[in-house]
Amino acid sequence: MNLFIVESPLQIICAYEAILEKDEEPYLLLIRQTGRGFNDRQMKECADSFNLKYKTFKLYPDNIIIHIIMNIFLWLGLSLRKFETIYLGSLYSKALKMLKIFLRGGEFFYLDDGAATLRAQIDIKNGEKPCSNLYTFFKLEAIHGQKIINHKFCNIRKTLNFRHGNKSYFIGQPVEYMLGFNEKDYLDCVREIAKKFSKENPLIYIPHRVEDSEKILEIENIVVLNIGKPIELYFMENKVDIPAEVYSCYSSALVSMSILFPEINIVAIKNKNLVAEDVIMNSIYNYFFENGISVVLL
Repeated sequence: MNLFIVESPLQIICAYEAILEKDEEPYLLLIRQTGRGFNDRQMKECADSFNLKYKTFKLYPDNIIIHIIMNIFLWLGLSLRKFETIYLGSLYSKALKMLKIFLRGGEFFYLDDGAATLRAQIDIKNGEKPCSNLYTFFKLEAIHGQKIINHKFCNIRKTLNFRHGNKSYFIGQPVEYMLGFNEKDYLDCVREIAKKFSKENPLIYIPHRVEDSEKILEIENIVVLNIGKPIELYFMENKVDIPAEVYSCYSSALVSMSILFPEINIVAIKNKNLVAEDVIMNSIYNYFFENGISVVLL
């Protein structure tokens, strides 16, 4: 049996690809509820959309001990079992780092956690994070002792049946958690893209699940669309036409959407105020450029 412990909707999508890839092998999917924004609801909706069986648990930062006691039978059960392969969420998750102590398996892999996956590989190469295996849709070069399984959502793509559209979308990001952007920089970038559009043909802005989009509403030529689910899932469900264009700053959805729907024109917006010494951010934009995603300086 394979074990998956996830903390975000994107990690569930990647877990689903791995489950399909394993083809009928039994699995246990655990969803850690984080209490952040709409994250918990979107994770459940994502798993339900894929008809995945799962269990949920909580480990809020201010109540970790209480939740451990509440889930003590779960942790004991996990510690007594040996799994063939264990897939975990973010390498930066303190909760998962703690839970890993209880787990036994043949191999451990970390699932994609957005652009943080690129950052994690930089930290691994620099010795700032332990050498860890990755199951990722990013094209990354393994270091000595590391195993990287690169996937292209091939199994998920076999299930897709979509229609082409002519609308343009902007994938929002929560600016308070962004690297390389302050609030003014971010709003200026969104505003510049919106100038290409009109009230009759607006730019459709999809907020991040933990983003406050109040100030976005003040920008002309924009319509805010709260889809309540990951953008990948929104278009995978085949209820609307796929976009003609997708913009964002450095959302990992730029990469995942380009793989799931290679017909879409994908554009990443780079902050003109980004300093050359910012190794992580420049590495992310270099990755975009080298993998066919347009990079625009604003």
